[in-house]
Amino acid sequence: MKQTAVIEVNEPPRFVLSRWLFLKLLAVIYFIAFGSLLPQIHGLIGVEGLLPIHLYLQRAFELWGTEAYYQLPTLLWVYPSDALLTSLCWLGVILSTVALTSIAPIPIFGMLWVLYLSLTIAGQEFLSFQWDVLLLETGLLAALYCPFGLHG
Repeated sequence: MKQTAVIEVNEPPRFVLSRWLFLKLLAVIYFIAFGSLLPQIHGLIGVEGLLPIHLYLQRAFELWGTEAYYQLPTLLWVYPSDALLTSLCWLGVILSTVALTSIAPIPIFGMLWVLYLSLTIAGQEFLSFQWDVLLLETGLLAALYCPFGLHG
């Protein structure tokens, strides 16, 4: 005799806890990533850094013209300065802390992804390791995986 499983309609999805835990841990990883960049970002890609971002973007624009904006998507096109580098790192730290509260998870994780993409592009060789790319891939998928609503 064949038995069939009956699923109760009121039963919550079984992946809710794993999604909640995944998003919290990803927020912690973002916090560590942005926080660890704070003390070293100026020395790496600041105005007087090893690979200054303003020179990198200037050369890219000279080479590609307006196509450079598409080839190197970063918020630093607006004003490539030490102040903006520091602001992006601090904003990442703050948003990753907000992500731990589950308030508006889709826009928060979307903004975290945009910030980290901007810094990864600006970081050139310093932020092109496999874990940086993995964080970008995971961060984008997490923004799509977040629950809808203001409270995740």
